[in-house]
Amino acid sequence: HSLTYDWLLSLHDQELNYLSVADKSIHLERDYKKAISNLTKYLDSNPTDIEEVDKAHYLLGEAYFKSYRHDKSLLFINKIMQRGPETKLYYESLLLKGNALYGNEEYLAAESCYRDILNKVDLCGSEMFFKALFGLVTVLISQENEAQWNEAERLIKESLSNWKQQLLELHCLPTAYYYLACIDKKKAFNDGAVMHIDNA
Repeated sequence: HSLTYDWLLSLHDQELNYLSVADKSIHLERDYKKAISNLTKYLDSNPTDIEEVDKAHYLLGEAYFKSYRHDKSLLFINKIMQRGPETKLYYESLLLKGNALYGNEEYLAAESCYRDILNKVDLCGSEMFFKALFGLVTVLISQENEAQWNEAERLIKESLSNWKQQLLELHCLPTAYYYLACIDKKKAFNDGAVMHIDNA
């Protein structure tokens, strides 16, 4: 009886090992092939812990995204998103989905993902909020539409006005000024662009 229990424990440890090795492969070694291999082995072992399965799907989404395989990334991200906003990794997945959609040049869909995060009140001023903000600004300024550039500028200026301290603590302040410089450059205000670069 205890042999079966010990065997199950060792099996679970092996499953967790696949996840931790994959996490390390993605974030430290940048070996996405190795991560994908370990995560596939993990999922092939028919794990039952749904949060760990979500983590595996998220890591696969991340590994494929960082390998510029955006469609494969979206496949795994959507598996998490189908379970709804109460899912632990829902908003992280929504951010990654926005990034993958942007990578596929699906700008409207990416914009929608970023806006959904920005509209989540309890995320305001958080690191995820700023990542979504910068994602949205990237989408807006990547298109040749002055109204979108104006919106991007307004969003950055609002964030500087409302969350300058948080931006500073998260080391995002230079990024905010960089985006303002990009917008000024787009509008052909080269003097303004130089001023914002100096602020950064």
